[in-house]
Amino acid sequence: MPGEEANADEGRQGAGDDGRIEIQGDQRDDAFLVWGESLLAWSPGGYKERRPRLKGEEVTALTPPSTVRSMRAGYVPEVHLSAGPA
Repeated sequence: MPGEEANADEGRQGAGDDGRIEIQGDQRDDAFLVWGESLLAWSPGGYKERRPRLKGEEVTALTPPSTVRSMRAGYVPEVHLSAGPA
């Protein structure tokens, strides 16, 4: 949308980010879904590797800022079944 910040949002992980897709630090080859206390590695066939989410880690958000604001305001996105419960 006009006047909206770029899709790639540099920052730190925070509360209310379930459903956000991000890149961790300098690991530009893998995108992760933030889901509960976990990060799930994205793949075309579904989510695979699950690893713990570290608070305060530097990230680049790939999810558009307007979508992140909606999720922080209470919108709960539907995700692929391979994500499992949050």
